[in-house]
Amino acid sequence: MKSPIWPTAPEDIRHYRALGSICRQQAVLHPEANWFWLSQAERWEDLAAAAPASSSRLDGATGPVQTSPVPTSPVPTSPVQKAA
Repeated sequence: MKSPIWPTAPEDIRHYRALGSICRQQAVLHPEANWFWLSQAERWEDLAAAAPASSSRLDGATGPVQTSPVPTSPVPTSPVQKAA
């Protein structure tokens, strides 16, 4: 029986950190939605920090890791229009 958890490569950790950095850049570019982008950046950093811990669980793992790289809330695509 195959385990649903696989080892996390160092490339994956770098990828998570790069996505966190991109989210922080978006927070600067879109100050009206910086709360969203900063929370996403924190989430990616948490995934990067948890990646080594999840790969060490391979010995006795019984279930999938409860992390999802997919955003759970809608991504703002345009600046909020202010009333004139």
